[in-house]
Amino acid sequence: MTKQAKSESLIDFPCEFPIKVLGRDDANFYCAAKSILTKHAQTIPDNDIKKNSSKKGNYMALTCVVNVNNQIELDQIYVDFSKNDHILYVL
Repeated sequence: MTKQAKSESLIDFPCEFPIKVLGRDDANFYCAAKSILTKHAQTIPDNDIKKNSSKKGNYMALTCVVNVNNQIELDQIYVDFSKNDHILYVL
């Protein structure tokens, strides 16, 4: 692979990018996810965060659309989600 091919992104920035976050269905999970989004200057109203509970209600998936200007911003959001103990998976 050439150096030029490595630097090309498949995403055109700035953009709105959906991120799915999975965790246990409790207030700590939702607050942790919302806190991380706020840290990255994402103002997403609660009604714009899509929530899906698991069949037994033990887990929840949140889908958040974030506004990002570049790959570095997007990567940092993923890193912060991944480091949080209340977040089980980030897609």
